[in-house]
Amino acid sequence: MGLIQIAEAGLEWRKGGHGARMTTEQLLLEKWRSLPREKQQQVLDLVETFCGEQKSQDPVASYTPKTLLGRRLKEIRAEILASGEPLLDWEGIEREKAERRGGYQGHIIQSSI
Repeated sequence: MGLIQIAEAGLEWRKGGHGARMTTEQLLLEKWRSLPREKQQQVLDLVETFCGEQKSQDPVASYTPKTLLGRRLKEIRAEILASGEPLLDWEGIEREKAERRGGYQGHIIQSSI
């Protein structure tokens, strides 16, 4: 049983003769304190990685284009997002392209590529 499962199972932690429910945070802290310093640093690095993943849900937001075209495309993307219009996936792009060219018949035109 993993650390989180132990916490979720609500196992009681006896401290000073009083039964107290140990929270996940307390369990993690207790386990972390029992680790050697090197392992503690590895845990901190891992947590930082997770925190960074949560902050950068949009990988394009932190990307800096290197070309004029890339900068312009990023500006257009930002304008679309600001308008509230959803971004198209490949299927949506193909559908819009076919509609603009007069070939959309209610299904996606298969490419011969």
